[in-house]
Amino acid sequence: MYYNESIGDMVDKHHIEKNVYSFNEQLMVIHLNGFVNHPAFNDFKEVHGEALVELFGRLIDKRSLGFDLTEEVKDLSFAWENMSKDHSEIPHFIEKAGDAIKNSHSVIITGYSFPLYNRLFDQIILSRENLYGKKVFLRDPRNTEIQEVLFSDFNLPRNTFESVDGMLQLNSTGSCDSFFVPNQIFKQ
Repeated sequence: MYYNESIGDMVDKHHIEKNVYSFNEQLMVIHLNGFVNHPAFNDFKEVHGEALVELFGRLIDKRSLGFDLTEEVKDLSFAWENMSKDHSEIPHFIEKAGDAIKNSHSVIITGYSFPLYNRLFDQIILSRENLYGKKVFLRDPRNTEIQEVLFSDFNLPRNTFESVDGMLQLNSTGSCDSFFVPNQIFKQ
């Protein structure tokens, strides 16, 4: 799928609620963490590394001169910053991400280290209930360490003997030379 429109137009057109973007009935993006945006990106059709270096260089220079960057960093946020003050309500986009995992047949985890400050949300999204019957593909150069986190902190079975009724199939590799898309993704 290719969009011949600016990033700002594409985001505005497909943004349906906070952190949720819908492109069609089968493709939805739920943005969970580490969102970086700047008004300068709105007119771009692509963002190249050189443009990012130049933009962030200007922001660093402005900050070092004592300028307030509140407006420039208003779209920089982390998932845990969206928790209610009393921690009683889980953000809607986190619940939506959990539902998306639950309704999927395959889950691909690429380059994610499961940091402690996101562990609460990660455990909601990747709960045993949501992963039941799924094929999970783990792609990361440090896959054995991350696999251990999944086993210990998420209580996932280490092998098929611990798995009940094929609860989970974990396919893990440290080979990350290309973006991996499993063949199952094309099954209707």
